[in-house]
Amino acid sequence: ILTNIMENYNNNNFNATYKTIPLPSYLRELIKLKLKERRKSQRTGLRETKRKMQRLQRLVRQEIQDYKN
Repeated sequence: ILTNIMENYNNNNFNATYKTIPLPSYLRELIKLKLKERRKSQRTGLRETKRKMQRLQRLVRQEIQDYKN
């Protein structure tokens, strides 16, 4: 997922920070993907979209932790 995100990253309008630490582009893209999946899961209510959204949330949390350390 992350390599795909890094390859497809081309939008500089999305600024994401974690406690004032600016995040790298692939994390910003990952957060955008997570938000998109959350909206989709709320709209459809399907289990598989909810699972995908939860997986992305876990991935974002883990990547931010790794980036901080």
